[in-house]
Amino acid sequence: MQEESTSKISDLSTFIEESSSSTVSPSQSDPIQINEKPQLEMEEEKKSVQDSPSCDKEEMLATPSGRMQELMMSSLPDEVEDLEFPSRVQVFTNYKQFGAMYASKNNWKKAEWAYSTGIKQVTDLEKPAKSKNQMKIVLETEVEFRIQRASALQALGRVSEAVNECKTVLSIDQENQEAGKLMRGLQGSIYDSRPSGK
Repeated sequence: MQEESTSKISDLSTFIEESSSSTVSPSQSDPIQINEKPQLEMEEEKKSVQDSPSCDKEEMLATPSGRMQELMMSSLPDEVEDLEFPSRVQVFTNYKQFGAMYASKNNWKKAEWAYSTGIKQVTDLEKPAKSKNQMKIVLETEVEFRIQRASALQALGRVSEAVNECKTVLSIDQENQEAGKLMRGLQGSIYDSRPSGK
């Protein structure tokens, strides 16, 4: 019995020693495991910042500027039944086609005439827009006519008139990139044509 008890005590001592030697101290543990939770929290914070709305996104959703704001504030109905308006739109289309045809042939004088006449059609005060949809079509068509007329005027050497057309477009739509780019080019040509660039 004494020998059996001594054997059990010896086995127990051996087990304790082996357990003790196999225990890993905190300083020896995997550093990736230690830092795992803070790293995950950092990733979550980074994702949260990326997903949050930024000022840049708000700027991209800017409201219409210039006379285009009339669409937002107008008390006109969205749509009306107007049997005459489609005919008027067809007149706009005809002058667009005339202008494009003459411009393709470098006949800038007749192209300018077509776009100028088109502008008179869209700005006819005796034919005001009867709905927001009509107002939108009229303003967009006016912008198109004026930009094309500015290009024709530039080709004819009537630079100051072309600049004025671009300014009018920007008064309708301040964010119109085509008009802004064309006007900068026109103003640059005016500067370059002065003696010594003065």
